[in-house]
Amino acid sequence: MKFLLIIFSLLLFAPLAHAQEERAIIRNGNSKYENEQFDEAEIKYRKSLEIAPDSKEAKFNLGGSLYKQEKYENAIENYSEMSARDLPTKELASTFHNLGNSLLKAGEIEESLQAYKEAMKLNPDDQDTKYNFAYARKMLEQQKQQKQDNKDNKEDDNNKDEKDSEKKDSDDKGGKENKDKKDDGKENQSKDGENENKKDENQKKEEARDSKPLKISPKEAERMLQALAKQEKETQRKLRRLKKKSHNIEKNW
Repeated sequence: MKFLLIIFSLLLFAPLAHAQEERAIIRNGNSKYENEQFDEAEIKYRKSLEIAPDSKEAKFNLGGSLYKQEKYENAIENYSEMSARDLPTKELASTFHNLGNSLLKAGEIEESLQAYKEAMKLNPDDQDTKYNFAYARKMLEQQKQQKQDNKDNKEDDNNKDEKDSEKKDSDDKGGKENKDKKDDGKENQSKDGENENKKDENQKKEEARDSKPLKISPKEAERMLQALAKQEKETQRKLRRLKKKSHNIEKNW
């Protein structure tokens, strides 16, 4: 009989011992959390959950330590699991509030708004949730505006690229036309220059031909000199005759 009582006493106090151990670990984790030793606090809360997997306090506080370490995805997973539990209204509202904060930090703004709405349904008087909801909605508006601005800027850039391309094509065309005109001008100028050169060459040939000395034999040269001398004598004779007559002429009135 005594043996049975001893066994019964052990069975009775075993859960109590586990609960005390769990509470001690949670208290230790809370102390780490308050000292901003969030990584060590996480370790304590996880160890507590190994002892008591259904511990709401350990699970909730684990989410807080993850959030403080900026492990937002892990915090979201943690609070999402808690939000599916059958919790008292106030605790469930706090879970959705923290879930909204984690989603907001992770950049999932629309999802955070849904979480805040759930929290406000459960606790309409919670001013912190209302404030965070308004803040997240403002961020969503800014995000949409930024996307629209980026879209408009992209369209403007595309339009600018099209205009630049059209301008380049026009400049290339104009440049080609100007080049063609210049080439035509150069060609005409070249032709004019060729004509002028030909003209100069013909003129030089003519001048050279005119200035080229006659090739005559010595006999022909002697004959030409005698002819010129005879012509000169005849000219002098005629002049003397005209001079003699001019002295004998009187003028009649």
